[in-house]
Amino acid sequence: MDNMFEKKNQRGSFLKGILAGVLATILILCLVIWGLGSRGTAVNPASYIKLAALEKMINRYYYQDVDRAALEKGMYRGIMESMGDPYTEYYTEKEYKDLMSSLTGSFVGIGVGMIKTEGGEIKLLTVYDNSPAKEAGIVAGDILEQVDGQDISDLSLEEIVARCRGREGSRVDLTLRGADGSQKTLSVERRQIEIPTVSHRMITDGIGYIRISQFGENTLKEYLAAMDDLKRQGMKGVVYDVRNNPGGMVTSVTDILNHILPKGISVYIIDKRGKRTDYRADGRDELHMPAAVLTSKNSASAAEIFAGAIRDYHKGTLIGQTTFGKGIVQQTMQLIDGSAIKITTSSYYTPSGESIHKKGISPDIPMEDTHKEGIDADSYDILKDNEVTRAVETLQKETK
Repeated sequence: MDNMFEKKNQRGSFLKGILAGVLATILILCLVIWGLGSRGTAVNPASYIKLAALEKMINRYYYQDVDRAALEKGMYRGIMESMGDPYTEYYTEKEYKDLMSSLTGSFVGIGVGMIKTEGGEIKLLTVYDNSPAKEAGIVAGDILEQVDGQDISDLSLEEIVARCRGREGSRVDLTLRGADGSQKTLSVERRQIEIPTVSHRMITDGIGYIRISQFGENTLKEYLAAMDDLKRQGMKGVVYDVRNNPGGMVTSVTDILNHILPKGISVYIIDKRGKRTDYRADGRDELHMPAAVLTSKNSASAAEIFAGAIRDYHKGTLIGQTTFGKGIVQQTMQLIDGSAIKITTSSYYTPSGESIHKKGISPDIPMEDTHKEGIDADSYDILKDNEVTRAVETLQKETK
C-alpha cells in the first residue's frame, strides 16, 4: 500500500511538473509574441527574456565568475554604443560625478585634457602647468595607449578619464606614443588638481592675450576678471587663444559671447523634430576693440561656437588651422540611481546658418601648427609663437 501511494504521488508530481512547464512555455510564447508586436521599441518583454537567458548561459558556461555589476554596466553601455556616435555615453554614478567635477575645474587626477579622435585614438591636448603629468614628462600631443598595462582602445573617453583619476597619492601607469612614434610608460601620481580655464597677460604694448582652455562652469567669471585686468593695463586689442580647446558647456561659451557680440543670435540648435532653440547676445556689453582668434585642428565644439560667432559678426580675425568639426550638441541626463547618460540631441549652427560638423571652421589667415608639442610644453615661449606674433601684427595695424 505504501509503495502504491508513493507511485501515485510521483505520478501526480510528474503531471504537475508537465502542466507547470506547459503553462510557463505558453506564458513565454505570449510574451515573445507581444514583444514581437512591439517592433517600435528595442526594450520589450521578448528582449527581457533573451537578456535573462543570456545571463543564465554566461553564469553556467563562462569559464570565470562574472561581476554582476560589470555585466549590468556593459548592458547599459552597449545600448548607448549601438548608436555609433562617439559622443553618446553611459556613466556610472562615479563616472558622472567625475564628469561634473571636471567642469568645475577641481578633481583628483593627473592634470591632462584629452579627446577621442575620429580614428578612436586618445590624444592628450593639454598638459597643465604644475601638474603631476607635466612633472612625469608627458607632453601635449602624446597618444595614450594603455592605462595600468591594459589596452584602452575599446573604452569610452569617460572610462579612460575615470581610470586616470583615483585616490589622492595613488599612482597610475600610462603607456604613451609620442609624435615621433616612440613609446614610453610613465608612472604618474594622482593629486588634487585645480585648473583655471582662463589665463591672460599683456603681450606687448596695448595688446592683451587671453587663453581659454575649455568652457566650464567658472569660465565666465575668470574671463571677466581677465578682461578687467587687461583693460586696466591699457589693452586696445585682444588675442583670444582657443587652440586645443576641446569645448565644454554651450551656456558657458554663449555667456562669454554675450560680452563680445552685438545684439543678435550667437548660435542656434535644431533637434531631430526640427525644433529650433536660439542663444542670443543682448548687445549691452559688446566688445569695441580689434580681436584675433587663434584656432587649431583640435579646437572643437564650444570653441568652434566661439570662433564661428566672432567670424560671422566680423568681430575678429581667425588665425591658425581649420578647426575639428564637431557641430553637434550633447545633453547630460542623470537617472534616479545616480547614473547618467550623455546623448547627442541636436545639431548647432553658426549665426549665419552654417553647420560646421565634420568640416570645421577655416581661418582667415591659415598658418602651420608651429607648436606641435602643445602650448603648455616646457619649451613654449609666447613671444616666439608664430601664430601669436601674426595676431599681434594684425591687431597693431588695426589699432593705429
